[in-house]
Amino acid sequence: MPKHHHAPPDFQYLDRALRNISPPIISGNTHTADILTTTRGIWNGFPFSYSYQWYSGATPVGTNSNSYTIVSGDIGNQISVAVTASGLGDAMTAVSASTAVVTSGASNPLIILLLDMSQAFPRMI
Repeated sequence: MPKHHHAPPDFQYLDRALRNISPPIISGNTHTADILTTTRGIWNGFPFSYSYQWYSGATPVGTNSNSYTIVSGDIGNQISVAVTASGLGDAMTAVSASTAVVTSGASNPLIILLLDMSQAFPRMI
């Protein structure tokens, strides 16, 4: 019985096209002064760089960063991010799901407790 020989894979036929498999995911609370962060998402192909564009509603905000600090102008809007992967002469953009609506106030408010010490100790009459 003859043996079958399998040729090694021909690497020129590998799929090099960028394709987003899973979109970016934003994490963090949606209150003013909170910081949101995003993943890059999951990509097929050979991405070698990523860029980020944050949106407050439909308005571009922030810088080319995987994090964004919520400001008062974001109140009432939802935040999203577009991540563009680039590689081998190709580029593709994937957009995250939108966050909850931004509200005012910090997510971890500072609580100040004031005690009335005049009632803490017995008084001598």
